[in-house]
Amino acid sequence: MPEHSQPGSHAKFYMLDGAGFYVGSQNMYPSGIRSTLHIPELNEFGFYVDARPTEPNDLSNEATKRIVVPSWERARERYQAHQRVGCAALPHQVRLQGSTGAPGHFTCASAFDLDLNFYDVAYDEVAAVSGQTTCTSAGRVVNVTIAGKIATEGVFTGTISGVVPGVAADTADLRGTFREGSLDLSFADLEPIHGVSYSGTVRSLGD
Repeated sequence: MPEHSQPGSHAKFYMLDGAGFYVGSQNMYPSGIRSTLHIPELNEFGFYVDARPTEPNDLSNEATKRIVVPSWERARERYQAHQRVGCAALPHQVRLQGSTGAPGHFTCASAFDLDLNFYDVAYDEVAAVSGQTTCTSAGRVVNVTIAGKIATEGVFTGTISGVVPGVAADTADLRGTFREGSLDLSFADLEPIHGVSYSGTVRSLGD
């Protein structure tokens, strides 16, 4: 073995949603899964560890720590921006709808694009989400900024910020889901105008 080189592994590793995982020789192509007329099935050997949510998952945590995270980080280190294929960020059309029960029933609505970034994510994330828009409420322009992450289980966590230039600013939690290509998010207690607390939704257009 050349000096300073590290030993490699030809084992196959598959993990399902951070829980159950397989380690062995099974390949994800026909000769490793089933035989055909022209490709006989190979003899494979491996272990499947079923770490259900109701059972101790120490082995899954250890596999994530020792295999998944280091592999992901090594891949990120070798990744170069110019090697991106397709698009760096996918525009996703959404509609912001906010309102409040204050006198005058303030509303704020806007249709705009959020960017879904599939590159700059951690091993347990699908996409980073960001976007900006403006809406008018009670004669004031509100600058709205959204930022967050979509986890592999389809849960979105992030923030929504509202700024009335030169007047006030506020940030609130934005939570929801990303299912079958659609975002369904909600927020509460966003107060970009003093004494006016907004709640509302950010949803994919067409939902």
